[in-house]
Amino acid sequence: ADCVGDGQRCADWAGPYCCSGYYCSCRSMPYCRCRSDS
Repeated sequence: ADCVGDGQRCADWAGPYCCSGYYCSCRSMPYCRCRSDS
């Protein structure tokens, strides 16, 4: 499956989903973006 990396827009509920090692952060509204897990 495709995934998006650091700083890219994501959506926890419907995708696009973050690559391994990233999580979808929605703090910077209105968009969610992938951030590093570490």
